[in-house]
Amino acid sequence: MINDIPTDATITIRIIKNFEYRTVKNLVLRNIKLETTTIGDLKKLVIEKINATPTFKPFRNVDYGI
Repeated sequence: MINDIPTDATITIRIIKNFEYRTVKNLVLRNIKLETTTIGDLKKLVIEKINATPTFKPFRNVDYGI
């Protein structure tokens, strides 16, 4: 019965370019394996998505400190 619990999740991450001008965009990551995904993996995935998705082009030149 415990094995029937889904371990995939949809995570919404808020990407903030500038606090002063409120430049913010949400990044939705689907099918994230909660049991196996580490914080490091999640950080790498976020950077990959920012660099690969055209709507995040203005956010690519920001050092997010991760």
